[in-house]
Amino acid sequence: MEQVRAELLQERAARHELECDKIRLERQNKDLRGRVSQLEGSQRVGQDAVASKLQLHVQELEERLLGEEKEKSDLQQLNRRLERRMKELTLHLEEEKLSLQDQRDQ
Repeated sequence: MEQVRAELLQERAARHELECDKIRLERQNKDLRGRVSQLEGSQRVGQDAVASKLQLHVQELEERLLGEEKEKSDLQQLNRRLERRMKELTLHLEEEKLSLQDQRDQ
């Protein structure tokens, strides 16, 4: 009977230790889950920040591209005007030469 009681006490002590270990492991598990959630949240925030920064950069580049395209268009238009003006002046110069030539010939 004493031996059974001793075994029973040992079993109870072992069960108590196992219960304590179980509670400790459950707390650790809960803490680790919380840390994982926190890390996932901070990762999402970081990814959102990077995505936002990249989107802003793309928008800036698009605006710059539009500005450069407008500038190119303006320069092409100016170039066409200058070419027309140059042709007009060339024609005028040719007329002047012909006129001077005619005056000399007379």
